[in-house]
Amino acid sequence: MSSPSPLVLVSGFLGAGKTTFLRRLIPLLEAADLRLSIVLNDYENADIDAFSLEQPGREITPVSGSCICCDSLLMLTVALLRMPAGGRHIALVEANGTSDPLSLTGHLLENPALRARFTPVLQVTVIDASRWQHCGEHNALERLQAAAASHLLLNRMERISSIDANNVRRELEELNPRAQRCDAESFAAALLAGKWGSPTPVGGHPHASHSDLAHGFTGLNLELPDLIPAASLREWLLGLPKEVLRVKGVLRLAEIPERWFSFQRLAGAPGEAALHALPGRPAFPPCAVLIGVHLDSAAMTQLRDAAFATATSL
Repeated sequence: MSSPSPLVLVSGFLGAGKTTFLRRLIPLLEAADLRLSIVLNDYENADIDAFSLEQPGREITPVSGSCICCDSLLMLTVALLRMPAGGRHIALVEANGTSDPLSLTGHLLENPALRARFTPVLQVTVIDASRWQHCGEHNALERLQAAAASHLLLNRMERISSIDANNVRRELEELNPRAQRCDAESFAAALLAGKWGSPTPVGGHPHASHSDLAHGFTGLNLELPDLIPAASLREWLLGLPKEVLRVKGVLRLAEIPERWFSFQRLAGAPGEAALHALPGRPAFPPCAVLIGVHLDSAAMTQLRDAAFATATSL
């Protein structure tokens, strides 16, 4: 099988400038003789943005309807599996403004066929600085999109005062200190230098290097003991670093050994896990899938072992 291709997820709230970012990024990558496959997701008519990006030789797939993180996920998966892999190929996926990036990246990392075809998985979140945290009931979603990003692009900074601009920068730094700041030119340069080692990065950013892509998403699968005390589960969740954005898995609690549970924990609620009773024993052993940015497998294993030292295994 050919080597995997990078997959770039472009996220951000409605009207933040995601399609504009793609309009600037795509020619830079095409100038380096890369083959691009582009998926555009929107609620009603994704063909509008698709048409605005069309040029001979470009492979563009519009996905109209609901978010590609949920109801339109199957359509996205089919589109991705039809794409070529390797051979100087990059997949670009623009999610609509209300997509949950954690659910989407979780699917990309947990699906074996997609994981084999696409590495690294990068998320560029586009932020409209002039409207940051002015989205009403969707403020939490906008913060999640920023917190889950491997790269952040700030748009429309010129529309706000220097004081407000500094406040936006500070809030984003506190929310996601791991994310690389970028624009279309520096991101294109990082892609080229990180994947293909281009000696002359596009866009006049000669210092871009492989380290600029070091914050791609990671998915780790950890085996768990057969019976875990509830207190140990809580201790483990509390001890996970901020780099872990999502945890999901199956287990049995020592206090209720006759039942199996699925569990999930999202960033922002480090001490809590949503437990759901399963109808029976799953076909695979107790395990946890950790999704985050540049996760250290050895460190995550040590945290697991320390938390579950008193748990029992089959």
